[in-house]
Amino acid sequence: MQSSLIYLESRSETFSCVNLQAWEAYKGNSLLQIVDPALHMDFPEEEALRFLMVGLLCVQETVKLRPSMSTTVKMLTNENDVKDVQISQPGLLSDLMDIRLRQKHSSQRTQTTFSRGSTITSTHSTSYF
Repeated sequence: MQSSLIYLESRSETFSCVNLQAWEAYKGNSLLQIVDPALHMDFPEEEALRFLMVGLLCVQETVKLRPSMSTTVKMLTNENDVKDVQISQPGLLSDLMDIRLRQKHSSQRTQTTFSRGSTITSTHSTSYF
Protein backbone atom coordinates (compact mmCIF):
# COMPACT_ATOMS: atom_id res chain seq x y z
CA MET A 1 0.00 0.00 0.00
CA GLN A 2 2.80 2.40 0.87
CA SER A 3 4.57 1.93 -2.49
CA SER A 4 1.35 2.56 -4.45
CA LEU A 5 0.78 5.71 -2.39
CA ILE A 6 4.27 6.97 -3.25
CA TYR A 7 3.60 6.16 -6.92
CA LEU A 8 0.35 8.15 -6.84
CA GLU A 9 2.05 11.10 -5.18
CA SER A 10 4.80 11.02 -7.82
CA ARG A 11 2.25 10.85 -10.67
CA SER A 12 0.29 13.65 -9.03
CA GLU A 13 3.34 15.91 -8.89
CA THR A 14 4.21 15.17 -12.53
CA PHE A 15 0.63 15.82 -13.62
CA SER A 16 0.51 19.09 -11.69
CA CYS A 17 3.86 20.19 -13.09
CA VAL A 18 2.74 19.56 -16.69
CA ASN A 19 -0.54 21.38 -16.05
CA LEU A 20 1.32 24.32 -14.57
CA GLN A 21 3.78 24.49 -17.48
CA ALA A 22 0.94 24.35 -20.01
CA TRP A 23 -1.03 27.01 -18.14
CA GLU A 24 1.95 29.36 -17.91
CA ALA A 25 2.72 28.85 -21.61
CA TYR A 26 -0.93 29.50 -22.48
CA LYS A 27 -0.99 32.72 -20.45
CA GLY A 28 2.25 33.80 -22.13
CA ASN A 29 0.86 33.02 -25.59
CA SER A 30 3.68 30.51 -26.10
CA LEU A 31 1.87 27.19 -25.91
CA LEU A 32 3.89 25.63 -28.74
CA GLN A 33 7.02 25.83 -26.57
CA ILE A 34 5.81 22.88 -24.49
CA VAL A 35 5.63 20.53 -27.47
CA ASP A 36 8.29 17.81 -27.31
CA PRO A 37 11.53 19.27 -28.75
CA ALA A 38 12.29 15.88 -30.32
CA LEU A 39 9.74 16.83 -32.99
CA HIS A 40 12.00 19.72 -34.11
CA MET A 41 8.91 21.86 -34.76
CA ASP A 42 7.98 19.46 -37.59
CA PHE A 43 4.23 19.26 -36.94
CA PRO A 44 1.08 21.19 -37.88
CA GLU A 45 1.19 24.10 -35.41
CA GLU A 46 -2.53 24.82 -35.56
CA GLU A 47 -3.32 21.20 -34.70
CA ALA A 48 -0.85 21.14 -31.82
CA LEU A 49 -2.32 24.37 -30.41
CA ARG A 50 -5.83 22.94 -30.67
CA PHE A 51 -4.83 19.72 -28.87
CA LEU A 52 -3.03 21.61 -26.10
CA MET A 53 -5.95 23.98 -25.60
CA VAL A 54 -8.41 21.09 -25.44
CA GLY A 55 -6.15 19.45 -22.87
CA LEU A 56 -6.23 22.60 -20.75
CA LEU A 57 -10.00 22.79 -21.07
CA CYS A 58 -10.32 19.22 -19.81
CA VAL A 59 -8.37 19.92 -16.59
CA GLN A 60 -9.97 23.21 -15.55
CA GLU A 61 -10.38 23.55 -11.83
CA THR A 62 -14.14 24.03 -12.00
CA VAL A 63 -15.75 20.84 -13.26
CA LYS A 64 -18.69 22.71 -14.81
CA LEU A 65 -16.27 24.54 -17.12
CA ARG A 66 -14.83 21.32 -18.54
CA PRO A 67 -16.23 20.19 -21.91
CA SER A 68 -18.30 17.04 -22.24
CA MET A 69 -16.69 14.07 -23.96
CA SER A 70 -18.68 14.62 -27.15
CA THR A 71 -17.68 18.30 -27.24
CA THR A 72 -14.06 17.33 -26.59
CA VAL A 73 -14.09 14.94 -29.57
CA LYS A 74 -15.61 17.65 -31.77
CA MET A 75 -12.90 20.09 -30.70
CA LEU A 76 -10.13 17.55 -31.33
CA THR A 77 -11.50 16.77 -34.80
CA ASN A 78 -11.86 20.50 -35.52
CA GLU A 79 -15.68 20.35 -35.78
CA ASN A 80 -15.85 22.92 -32.96
CA ASP A 81 -13.49 25.88 -32.88
CA VAL A 82 -11.41 26.38 -29.73
CA LYS A 83 -9.86 29.74 -30.61
CA ASP A 84 -12.48 31.82 -28.79
CA VAL A 85 -13.02 29.47 -25.86
CA GLN A 86 -12.20 30.90 -22.43
CA ILE A 87 -9.79 28.70 -20.51
CA SER A 88 -9.44 29.09 -16.76
CA GLN A 89 -6.60 27.91 -14.55
CA PRO A 90 -6.34 24.14 -14.31
CA GLY A 91 -6.98 22.31 -11.08
CA LEU A 92 -3.99 20.64 -9.51
CA LEU A 93 -4.22 16.95 -8.73
CA SER A 94 -1.80 17.40 -5.86
CA ASP A 95 -4.46 19.41 -4.02
CA LEU A 96 -6.85 16.47 -4.31
CA MET A 97 -4.18 14.00 -3.20
CA ASP A 98 -3.43 16.13 -0.12
CA ILE A 99 -7.10 16.09 0.84
CA ARG A 100 -7.37 12.33 0.38
CA LEU A 101 -4.22 11.71 2.40
CA ARG A 102 -5.54 13.85 5.24
CA GLN A 103 -8.83 11.96 5.15
CA LYS A 104 -6.99 8.66 5.26
CA HIS A 105 -4.92 9.75 8.26
CA SER A 106 -7.97 11.18 10.04
CA SER A 107 -9.64 7.78 10.34
CA GLN A 108 -8.29 4.63 11.89
CA ARG A 109 -9.60 1.25 10.76
CA THR A 110 -9.42 -1.84 12.90
CA GLN A 111 -10.27 -5.31 11.67
CA THR A 112 -11.04 -8.39 13.74
CA THR A 113 -11.19 -11.89 12.23
CA PHE A 114 -13.03 -14.64 14.08
CA SER A 115 -12.25 -18.37 14.01
CA ARG A 116 -14.93 -19.15 11.38
CA GLY A 117 -13.58 -16.55 8.97
CA SER A 118 -16.05 -13.78 9.80
CA THR A 119 -14.58 -10.31 9.75
CA ILE A 120 -15.75 -7.17 11.49
CA THR A 121 -14.35 -3.84 10.45
CA SER A 122 -14.88 -0.81 12.63
CA THR A 123 -13.87 2.74 11.97
CA HIS A 124 -12.94 5.32 14.54
CA SER A 125 -12.80 8.78 13.05
CA THR A 126 -10.94 11.75 14.30
CA SER A 127 -11.20 14.91 12.28
CA TYR A 128 -8.36 17.43 12.19
CA PHE A 129 -10.19 20.07 10.13
